[in-house]
Amino acid sequence: MEQLKYLYFAFQSSQDFEPTSAELKSFQRKYKKDFKTRELYEGEELLNEYRLRGWKHPRYSKIVSFIVAFEDGEDLKVKYITGSEKDLIQESSNILSRSQDYKIVVFDSQIVLPYLGIRMTRNGFLSNPNIGISYKNMRPWDLKCIDLQQYYDGAGNYKSSLKDIAEDLNLDCEDIIEFEDEFTFYNSKDFTALKKSAIQKVEVMSKAHRAIIGLPELTTVLIEADVIDVEEEKPTDWLKELYNVNQLTPEIMTGLKQQIFGGKKKPLKKEKEQLFTILRGVYVRNNFEHKDQDSKSVIEKKEKEIKTLLEL
Repeated sequence: MEQLKYLYFAFQSSQDFEPTSAELKSFQRKYKKDFKTRELYEGEELLNEYRLRGWKHPRYSKIVSFIVAFEDGEDLKVKYITGSEKDLIQESSNILSRSQDYKIVVFDSQIVLPYLGIRMTRNGFLSNPNIGISYKNMRPWDLKCIDLQQYYDGAGNYKSSLKDIAEDLNLDCEDIIEFEDEFTFYNSKDFTALKKSAIQKVEVMSKAHRAIIGLPELTTVLIEADVIDVEEEKPTDWLKELYNVNQLTPEIMTGLKQQIFGGKKKPLKKEKEQLFTILRGVYVRNNFEHKDQDSKSVIEKKEKEIKTLLEL
């Protein structure tokens, strides 16, 4: 059996921008000064509270760096990416989209995945580039990624930080800044320390995960990139895209329609029925061994979507 390959990713966030009036109003509504009397923060006090409390919420902060590490032979290629948030999200989407054969590993999926999802939505990214970061309409045990924190803590009641796990396994973690302390480093403009922390985080994620599952450490190879005007990498194989994304998105629907109906000769009913069988085989999940099975209702929904696509 072919050995799984793993991709580790994380990001850093900041409030290094002036909030809009809409963002301040949203924060004012969410974090009232007194919930009993419904009193609101106002003026300078509102701004101060926004800075002190809003940095950890995805609606009042933004992604400022993206860090991805993937296995390449005996190396761990660590890519540290900076740029505007929209470019960062597009670059990360491109990477995740072309890394479908990697199993994604994150730390604290309950925070990381929704944060990324909300920032993607707010930047106009509505399609999911990789099923490994799916979380909507899912329970924690249905996630397609590996959450290192959940994996390590298991059924236990203790919640381990990444530094806790590193110390348990005797891994170097001196440069890691805890998430709740990053705000202080951004305020003091200590970007060197933040960069070191970001890189060591994904290194420790890889080392800890590989140690737990009995694999040897990899040699880190660092790649740095400051991205600008990043363009979306469009899929070329729509069947493969349907299998990977496992969702008949408008983009995939359009791509498949172009492939099926875009030629001079339109498919006959018999050909459409054959195409239905092919598409159903790609779209419907029935891997019992890996607990990747669609329910009866989901199968019926997917079959209906395919019939709509094929005009059956």
